[in-house]
Amino acid sequence: MESKNKETESDNEGCVETYEPDTHFEPVVSLPLIDPVTLEEDESTLLKFRAKLYRYDSGETPAMWKERGTGDVKILLHNIKKTARIVMRRDKTLKICANHFITSDMKLCKPSTNKKKNWWIWTAATDFADEIAKSEIFAIKFSNEENANLWKEKFIEAQEILQEESTFNKENEKNSSSSESFDENSPVKKRLEKESTEVSESLDKLKLSK
Repeated sequence: MESKNKETESDNEGCVETYEPDTHFEPVVSLPLIDPVTLEEDESTLLKFRAKLYRYDSGETPAMWKERGTGDVKILLHNIKKTARIVMRRDKTLKICANHFITSDMKLCKPSTNKKKNWWIWTAATDFADEIAKSEIFAIKFSNEENANLWKEKFIEAQEILQEESTFNKENEKNSSSSESFDENSPVKKRLEKESTEVSESLDKLKLSK
């Protein structure tokens, strides 16, 4: 009898159903989906690599290199203004650790040691990463020498685009100033003014003859 009871208990244990509550709560406040704004919507990405960034802290004694962050660094070209800038955000937090324009006078330099072939150093006159414009000396480390060389190529390409845009604007300004000087002093304008005066005088004479 006891064995039958044990068998019944074991059968009942095998048939126990687990209870899973199906509870649904409607949100108190419904928030619309919003696309994040990065201020990069009007820019094209010339290059994007993962790297580690350092800044030279001259305020320390002695001055030293300090890690700025690790993440994706990009060279961006504005589609309309044709300006180029470097933007880098830290991993996970996406906080900006570099944000400055590329200028024609900026130069990429290699570290003094030949062992660091995947590094570049440059100076940014005005970096806005901390929302305050300040001069910074940056050093960036890529995963390999190939990526470092590609970075230099795109960096120079951005500078060439800036140079072309600057030359184009100067030519437009020159043509505009030439056009203004032509309007003021051109022989054609003087001839037209003289002819207009002569026509006016002839009309006056015609009226007087009547």
